[in-house]
Amino acid sequence: PEEVLFQVVLLACEDSGVRDDWRRCFAEIGEQASVQTTYSHRLRALSAWTTASSDVDEEKRELLLQQLSGQYDEARAALARLRRAGDKAEWAARPHARALRAVQEFVAAARPVLYGCGEGE
Repeated sequence: PEEVLFQVVLLACEDSGVRDDWRRCFAEIGEQASVQTTYSHRLRALSAWTTASSDVDEEKRELLLQQLSGQYDEARAALARLRRAGDKAEWAARPHARALRAVQEFVAAARPVLYGCGEGE
């Protein structure tokens, strides 16, 4: 639905400079939404896996931990990028905050699984 709205706005805009500005804004919002979706899904998958981890054989558990470790490293890099992006204009503040929160929640949930410690340890 948002993509359709974005396309309508872009088609209705006659000024190419303004249209390019809107296109950049919409791309940034889309990127933030993608980050949020990715880490929300990863958090749900991690939660399901930790709930069922007693049913997983050791070989599969090692494979899942390796995958989680890679995702954790990606999340830490995404978190750094989001923090560097800092304050956003009002139109981007909410998507930025949602993306940041999703990555932070994933990192907080993955850390104890990988390292056996809590957030502050």
